[in-house]
Amino acid sequence: MHKNDGAFNRMVGCFSIVGVVFTIFSVIIGIVGLFYQRPLRIFVQHLLSTPTPVVITMPTPEPLPTYTPYPTQTPAIIVATATPLPTPEPNVLFFDNFDTGVQPDWQAVSGRFLVVNGELTPAEAPANGNRKIHAASLVGDPSWSNYIIEADAHGLQESDYCRVYILVRAQDWDNLIAFKVSGNCAQWCVQENGEWKDIPGTETQESRKNTRIKVVIEGNKYTAYLNGTQKASFIGDIFLQGRVGIYIRNEYPKKNNPTIDNFKVTKLD
Repeated sequence: MHKNDGAFNRMVGCFSIVGVVFTIFSVIIGIVGLFYQRPLRIFVQHLLSTPTPVVITMPTPEPLPTYTPYPTQTPAIIVATATPLPTPEPNVLFFDNFDTGVQPDWQAVSGRFLVVNGELTPAEAPANGNRKIHAASLVGDPSWSNYIIEADAHGLQESDYCRVYILVRAQDWDNLIAFKVSGNCAQWCVQENGEWKDIPGTETQESRKNTRIKVVIEGNKYTAYLNGTQKASFIGDIFLQGRVGIYIRNEYPKKNNPTIDNFKVTKLD
């Protein structure tokens, strides 16, 4: 009996201590609530309220480098074009430099021409040298009337028997007007019905081997220039229109033949 009473008394003592502790805790809570009533209420409300999600802003990542391929190379298109021909000069009726031979427009009317080193010259005579060398060709339209003819003469000999002729207003080989040039003289002449005649008062004497010939035919006036200097002129109404041409004559076949180059005909307005 006495053991049970002791145990009971110890248990009562424990409950008493617990009650005292609870009483002290209640008092402390009351005091704290008295001074911290509002913060405590806010704290309790915060615990009972719906939590606001926290938004965490992540830094925007730097873009990854973009691979840009090299632009596609469009292959260049190379168009092969022929070398353009020189632009014709205004009013040029005819031109031949004989670099690739004789143009097909030429009409041979006496003898035969050759092209040697890009220049026009008569064909060679037979080997015995007894035959005179000569050749003549015409070109152009019979209706041509007013024009300028220019040409280069090379290899002229100091003899009237070796000469070149610039033919103008040719009706045919037997009827035409010409300006003849040799190494020591030059003169206008005319051929009518196959007979050659010098025109008086048109002769000029001058030593030359190479020369630039220019003749101007306008109306009934005929004017000739050598190396840019006027040499001979006359007035005549023999032929008022006709073709043009070249005549080379060499009465000494053992000597080199004269040549003609850069033959040009320009229309006069």
